[in-house]
Amino acid sequence: MEKSKYKDEFFPIGASVIEAGIKLEEQLTDLLKVQIKALRSKTTGKDFDIDFIEKTNAYTKTIIMALMMADEQIRRGLELCEKSKQQKES
Repeated sequence: MEKSKYKDEFFPIGASVIEAGIKLEEQLTDLLKVQIKALRSKTTGKDFDIDFIEKTNAYTKTIIMALMMADEQIRRGLELCEKSKQQKES
């Protein structure tokens, strides 16, 4: 983490929260790509497996929910950084 012009306790915490959220989003995106590839392979040709498709679809929904939670985590980190900025200005 690079040094900042904000020296209070909120900025480093906010920056760490943002970093963790971004890493989580990257990992979840990779998982989502794998699930979509698996879904495509089971929906084309003679390999049409309904049970697999249902399970994969449910897992995909879970990944999307986790992505929304990671987005919220990044927003909270930004709020902490903004709070740091406001305290510095006052």
